[in-house]
Amino acid sequence: MTGVDDRREVVLQTLYLTWSGTCRSATLRQATRHAVENNGAFVHLAVLDDASFADVEDHVMIIVAEELEWLLEAQVYLVRRQIGADDLPVRVVVRRGDIVEQTVSMLDELGCADLVVGAPGPVGETGPLTDLLAVMSSRVDQVVRLADPD
Repeated sequence: MTGVDDRREVVLQTLYLTWSGTCRSATLRQATRHAVENNGAFVHLAVLDDASFADVEDHVMIIVAEELEWLLEAQVYLVRRQIGADDLPVRVVVRRGDIVEQTVSMLDELGCADLVVGAPGPVGETGPLTDLLAVMSSRVDQVVRLADPD
């Protein structure tokens, strides 16, 4: 026995997913509250998806990603202040590519995460968002939650 405790506390991280440069304040507040209720950390993954940004040149995408990250950090800061969660550990990550692939990659990187999807619009019984949620549910080992601001 070395006298060093190798056990590490596993912190559940709430991974909040948005794409196409969208982030609704109501769903962000709901996802942030979820992280607080679970005594975890909060990671906001914003994916600049291929479907929306395929035609944007790389040098412009760098600027778009930097500006989006700054804006999202400010929005997360305000939400934390609004709900009294100033001590909540937060990280904003902006990536470019396929929504599902980037999400799976981030979940693998985090190791232990609860996935909350912030929909960029209303959810119906069919459509691209419903299809995306079905694909994500089949690709990840945890429950995929849809942020519901109501």
